[in-house]
Amino acid sequence: MKSQIRDAVFETNSSSSHSVTVAAEEMRDFNLDKETIREGVLKAQVFPDGYGWQWIRFYKPENVLAYLLYQAMPMEMRRDDPAVGVDLAEKVKESPRARHIIETVEKATGLRVEYVFPEVEGSHFYVDHESGGNGMEFASAGREDELLRLIFGRNSYIEMGNDNSQAGEYIQSDIGDILSCQEKMLDEPIDGEASFEADFSLGWGETESELVDADGVSHKGVLSMGWMHSILHDLRGVTLTDVHVAYAPDRFGSLGRMRGAVADQARETFFRWLNGKNKVEEYRDYGDEGPTDIRLLRDFKFGYTEIVTERGRGDYDDRTRITLKGVGSRALICKLASDFDDLLVQSEEYRSREKNRP
Repeated sequence: MKSQIRDAVFETNSSSSHSVTVAAEEMRDFNLDKETIREGVLKAQVFPDGYGWQWIRFYKPENVLAYLLYQAMPMEMRRDDPAVGVDLAEKVKESPRARHIIETVEKATGLRVEYVFPEVEGSHFYVDHESGGNGMEFASAGREDELLRLIFGRNSYIEMGNDNSQAGEYIQSDIGDILSCQEKMLDEPIDGEASFEADFSLGWGETESELVDADGVSHKGVLSMGWMHSILHDLRGVTLTDVHVAYAPDRFGSLGRMRGAVADQARETFFRWLNGKNKVEEYRDYGDEGPTDIRLLRDFKFGYTEIVTERGRGDYDDRTRITLKGVGSRALICKLASDFDDLLVQSEEYRSREKNRP
C-alpha cells in the first residue's frame, strides 16, 4: 500500500484497483439525509453486485460505511452465507476493526449503525482478493478524524475498478455519473506555444505511426515493440484539442449485433486511453521531469470512422487508431520528435537483426 498527496486530497492505492480518497477539508456536517436523521439509524447496506472490478464510486456515507465494514468483516462471516434483510451490526463487531468503525461513527453522529445484506435476486457478495483490506488503515485508534472525513466528507469516496482496463468517459456513482477525467479538463490550454499531431495504433503490432512536430514536419514510420506508446507516456502539460478514432468494433452473435453504437464505443476507447496514460503517474517514477499529464479542452472536437472490412477486436485491434491534435511547449514537442526519430532507427536495426537471426 502506498500513500500520496495529490490534488488537495489524501489518496491511497493498493496493488489492485480499489482506492480510497479522503477530502482534505474540515468536515462541517455529516452529509446525511433528513430521513436518516429523523429515524436515528444509519443503514449500511452491502453492495449486491460485490466489490470487484466494476468502475464505480461510492460517495454516500452509508455506502462508504458498508464497504469499510465488509472489508473489516470476520472471515467466517464471508465463508458462510450471511442472513439477508436483517441487522448484522452486532455480529460484524466481532471484528475489532469493524467494532472501532461502528463505535466511532455512532459516537460522532448519535445514530445507531445497522449493517445489512440486501435481499436482491442474483446478488453476489464478495470483495476482489487484490483489494482485500483496502481502507483498513483508517480503522485504527488515532485516525478517527480521517475515518469520519472518509465516510462523511462530501468530496471523499471509494472507487472500484480494475487494472486490466481504464474507466471510460464517465464513472458510475451513487450520486450520478461522474466525468472520469474532470480534473484534466480545461477551458483554455495551459501552454499553447506550439501545436503537434500524433497518429498511432492502439495495438502492439508492427504498424505505422506519425508525429507532426511544432514546425509541421512529419516524422513517420513503423516503431517496434510498442515504442510509440512509450513516447506518448512522456506527454507533459499538453492540451488536446481534436481527437479522431478509427475504430474496428468487436461484434458478437450470429446476427452481428453490436455491443453499442460505434460512435459511443470509439469515444469510450479514447477516454480509456487518456485515463490510462494519465494513470501511469501512479506507477512510474519520473523524478524531476514530472508525470504524464495530458489535459483535454472542455469543448474538444471528436470524430470517428468505423472500420467495417471484417470483425474487429475493439481497443486491442491493430487497425483501431487514434489521431490527436493539441498544443504544448515547443521544447517538449521537439523532444518527442527527436525521440521518435531515434526509436525509428532502433526499430529498423531491431527488425534487421530479427530478419538475420539464424
